[in-house]
Amino acid sequence: MVTIFKALTSSTRRNIMKIVSQKEMHISGIARELNISVPVALKHIKILEQCGLVTREKVGTSHVIKAVEANLKKLEEVWWMIDESFTLEVPVNTNIMDALKLVPGIDIKKTKNGSFISSVDGKEGYYIYEIDGKIPHKAAKYAINKDIIIELKRLMPVIGKKVRVTIG
Repeated sequence: MVTIFKALTSSTRRNIMKIVSQKEMHISGIARELNISVPVALKHIKILEQCGLVTREKVGTSHVIKAVEANLKKLEEVWWMIDESFTLEVPVNTNIMDALKLVPGIDIKKTKNGSFISSVDGKEGYYIYEIDGKIPHKAAKYAINKDIIIELKRLMPVIGKKVRVTIG
């Protein structure tokens, strides 16, 4: 039997738990969101199932993953011990991008139009950030003048259908 602590030693499984604690999701959706293959996602989900953190329900040819609510409440009590959050101390009025440059694993590129986050922990992509749960209006000029929580979110391009339109 896999313990909760053993299951959550993997950052991939922690990320899966972050996803399914917010909403139920198909395995393929989880794989896409984490940029991993479906078989890899399934391997991690099986471990989370063994320790009772998630359940899997077959819907058609796919499987929907749901967090087990009762165990989520227990998990919340110990999440701080396993979460990979990072605490950073900066002087008042530090620019947000200057602060993020100090965090290991965050790569920032500078262009003529400003700076942007180009990758987090080696995962390249388009990133936005929220400050205390809100997207700042003038992000590039945001100066930190109080304690805040910054959440980085990777945007994933999604194409549902591509339509070519020609002039005839």
